[in-house]
Amino acid sequence: MTAGPPVGSLEWGRRTGGRLSADERRALRLAMLRDSRVYARSRVLQALGRGPRATRIDLASLDLPDTALCRAVESAAAQRQSAPMLAHAYRTVAYATALSQADGVPVDRELLWCASLLHDVALEHPVQARCFAVRGGETAEQIALEAGADAETAAALGEAVCRHASPALDPRTDPLAYLVSNGALVDVVGKRLDEMEPASVAALVAAQTRDGFAPALAAAWRAEARAVPGGRAALAERTVLFSVAARIAPR
Repeated sequence: MTAGPPVGSLEWGRRTGGRLSADERRALRLAMLRDSRVYARSRVLQALGRGPRATRIDLASLDLPDTALCRAVESAAAQRQSAPMLAHAYRTVAYATALSQADGVPVDRELLWCASLLHDVALEHPVQARCFAVRGGETAEQIALEAGADAETAAALGEAVCRHASPALDPRTDPLAYLVSNGALVDVVGKRLDEMEPASVAALVAAQTRDGFAPALAAAWRAEARAVPGGRAALAERTVLFSVAARIAPR
């Protein structure tokens, strides 16, 4: 029997709409529970004012790379996301870039910037029975192609956006999706925030404010979970109360 496409991939998403099989739900639930231990540890260390706190965030990572692709991505991201969610996308760029250095994960800067800007591009616009990350991946791929990117670049961007909603990504096989996912989780729930240099976190938040972000993300996540009850967002909501974690994340 031939195995299907990997769960979380864009091919898988196109076939399934992002709806998980029973086996896929079980596997991802276990991965989410394992991942939640890292999040819980980060929260404790943050509360105690402890942790490595040495990973510096470079605000220069927010600067728009001067390419046609990045200009098209920035325009699309601004048009399709609310101000709080767009600011989250920029903070994700910065955290993902910092993790690239901290974890020794080499990545194309242009693709990381673009994938971070677009990772939640469909989240605020739920569609019944069709996962936001799948639709976001398709949107990212289309934006890239229309901007003149080659098929390989467009596919890489679409894959990263689609895969980022899955837990336990492997930086060796999915470096772009791994960095986007983990960069977003620093911002959303405070996972690994204890590793970040406090002064540079403060500078980032001053540059890209968190005003209105937690309630906007929580509301969008719950709406997505209702629209796609068999998807990854709904699984995260049931397994780790993701929207609640976002509302109480460290600031």
